[in-house]
Amino acid sequence: MFSDNYTQDTALARAGVLDEESATVDELAQASRSEEARVRVVAARHARTPLLSLLKLSDDEATSVRVALASNARADVPEDVWDRLAHDKQVDVLIALAGNTAIPAAVLRRLALHRDRDVAAAARHQYAGQGGVKGVLAKLTGG
Repeated sequence: MFSDNYTQDTALARAGVLDEESATVDELAQASRSEEARVRVVAARHARTPLLSLLKLSDDEATSVRVALASNARADVPEDVWDRLAHDKQVDVLIALAGNTAIPAAVLRRLALHRDRDVAAAARHQYAGQGGVKGVLAKLTGG
């Protein structure tokens, strides 16, 4: 009935509306269930998306959605969401998670031991910035 361009244009317009502060909680919950990953990305990073929606997005098939969620700096996100993302197989998700200032220290410590050097370095940097292990020994005794 509608062309692919219509669907994509509609998704982009929808994502633009959701980026605004006027988006309602119901609109954000609906957006989190969208068929379009672009719309789910906006919902994943939005400050007012319902927590249940964020929990469901932590298992989203699209890496871009999980990266957006991993970057969401809301302080009230349950640790279960961060734990799920910390077990993600995509390095981009893990690096975004490690760079998030809202991530609990326990999750950062786990990521700091990750086998991927970039993930581990990002987590150690964030952990030090949060004052973990005395700023990772004052950034290894440099200060």
